[in-house]
Amino acid sequence: MKKLKVVYMGTPNFSVPALDALIKNTNVIMVVTSPDAYVGRKKVLTECEVKKFAKENNIETFSPINIKKEYQKITDLKPDIIITCAYG
Repeated sequence: MKKLKVVYMGTPNFSVPALDALIKNTNVIMVVTSPDAYVGRKKVLTECEVKKFAKENNIETFSPINIKKEYQKITDLKPDIIITCAYG
């Protein structure tokens, strides 16, 4: 049986386990997260944990500034389903 082509949308740490489960059971073709953010007093530009986890698993990441204007990159992949877990 063909694995579903999935685009996953999530940002906070607690959405990493959901992504991990999807990676094990589907074909995650892209992970969409919020853009990198400046964190702490020193304002260090930091990737979210979901983005780090996706990169560790060799999955393409996309961090649009305005998803409404940049959604074409996602639809061009023709995913079977888009799954969202606390995106934004």
